[in-house]
Amino acid sequence: MIGGSSILNFSLIMETYVIVQWPDVQSLMDFDWFQDECHLISDENGVEKYGSSAYFVPKSRIDSLKS
Repeated sequence: MIGGSSILNFSLIMETYVIVQWPDVQSLMDFDWFQDECHLISDENGVEKYGSSAYFVPKSRIDSLKS
């Protein structure tokens, strides 16, 4: 604490996501990070366009798998 107030430092990192559809996303679901970092596309327009089992997956995770 400095002068009675605390200073909070943080970084905001913008993550880029890619859409991964079924069945391709199935191979990612076993990774430890999947449930915490990936997001099911569940809005009506997204489900219509990509299907009911498509996810937003961090691009950095996809890139790391290609290496």
